[in-house]
Amino acid sequence: MFNRFRLYTLLTFLDILRLWSSVQHHVVIVSGICLPILLLLGLKNGHLAELRKDLLQSPTGRQVVFWAGQGGDLMTADTLQTFKNEIQSIDLLIPELQRVVTMECNGKNADHITLYSTREGDPILAQHGITVKSLIDNESPSVVVSSTVAEKLDLQIGDTVQMKVVRSYSGREEIGTTDIIVSSIIPSIEGTSSMTGFAPFEFLLDLERFVMGQQVSRYNWASMNIPAKDTYAGYLIFTEKNDPLSTEDIKTFDEKGYEIHELDDPFMKTLGGVFKDEAKENLLLYHLTLKNATNNDWGQLTMSPSEISRFTGADDIVVPWNTPKKVKLKIDGKQSDWTILGISFPKTGWFKVYLNRPEFFTYFDEPLNILPLNIEIKTNTVLIDSMKNVIPLNVKKRVNTENTENVKDHLAVVPLQTLSYFYAHEYNVAEYDNEAKMFIPKAKPPVFDKVRAYALSIDEVPDVVKALKKWQEKKKYLNLKF
Repeated sequence: MFNRFRLYTLLTFLDILRLWSSVQHHVVIVSGICLPILLLLGLKNGHLAELRKDLLQSPTGRQVVFWAGQGGDLMTADTLQTFKNEIQSIDLLIPELQRVVTMECNGKNADHITLYSTREGDPILAQHGITVKSLIDNESPSVVVSSTVAEKLDLQIGDTVQMKVVRSYSGREEIGTTDIIVSSIIPSIEGTSSMTGFAPFEFLLDLERFVMGQQVSRYNWASMNIPAKDTYAGYLIFTEKNDPLSTEDIKTFDEKGYEIHELDDPFMKTLGGVFKDEAKENLLLYHLTLKNATNNDWGQLTMSPSEISRFTGADDIVVPWNTPKKVKLKIDGKQSDWTILGISFPKTGWFKVYLNRPEFFTYFDEPLNILPLNIEIKTNTVLIDSMKNVIPLNVKKRVNTENTENVKDHLAVVPLQTLSYFYAHEYNVAEYDNEAKMFIPKAKPPVFDKVRAYALSIDEVPDVVKALKKWQEKKKYLNLKF
């Protein structure tokens, strides 16, 4: 048996020598096949593992960026908190806000610095060993600035910087100022002049509210005193009996989406005593509203009376109109039911001969003077400091206020904007600013169109994307674009 094995081995060796060139060819062919396979296996177990390690450490490895679409609800802080609570794979959500500010320190000034929002644990800053503390009451915000900003202002970590942000409205400009603390300095991108920085998301929200005209009490920034918009449910059209609206006029209103009805109610014909009694006999009154309007008490119409009047051929008087509102007025400690009727007129016109006291009425083409009062509105109750100021938003009195017993049906006639503001407050569109003594638009929460989301790990990124897409498919809260 052993001799046979030696024989076979010898024959093999001799055969290799005899076919040496062919053997070399086979070795080359096998090596050409096997070596790439071994190399690929090495890449899989080596280089790919290195890539995974880099991804784990990368700030974008766990990141999913998404935008709000054109449809659906807007993204607010409450919406994002709902995302965070319901999508368990999300570790951190950072809405993207940015605001251009000015900084001053060490007698130097730097303009056009863009602050970006960040949150504690932001991976983009973490790769540089930096984190930003959340905003805490009674503490100055901590910000991270680029090395370019630091060089321009000669900043060191821990320096206090004065920051300014500007807001403007109708040519009026206001500046909000506060102190911020430089917590870290981040390297600028090589070859660029990067005037940037990072600030806590809550601080950027405050800046956004200020720019939107809202009050930010944390920094003693007052509201911008932008008056609320006065809007109306319809219009009253007065004509004399010998000059009524024609069939063509009514057809024009119908084609433009309005409904028009003639009113014969005695109270409306004199507006509760605004007009003399002869108005009942000599005037025609029409009520103009939008077709299919859901609310005929108060609406969102803003078209000027002159635009409405252009649609008719009659010599008419057009007055914006909201339904008189029943409220409780608390005056000198006594509370009683009142009806507030809002009316203002054009400066000139034949209608003045029918007014009981024309000198007491405002004109809707003049700005409304605001009386400095302490006024508080609770649901349907208006609290005013004294009886002589029954009409809180106008300098001129509208009723005899010497004796409430003499006020017929407790009717108070006010400028038309005043009644519109009362309705706007009721429908949560406006609020009364005691400091400014005026109604201002209801503060709206800032909205975001772009958000950085971070999954708990790279392996859970697909789960985050899948969960967000489910929200998109259901069209719940907002539409998303990835």
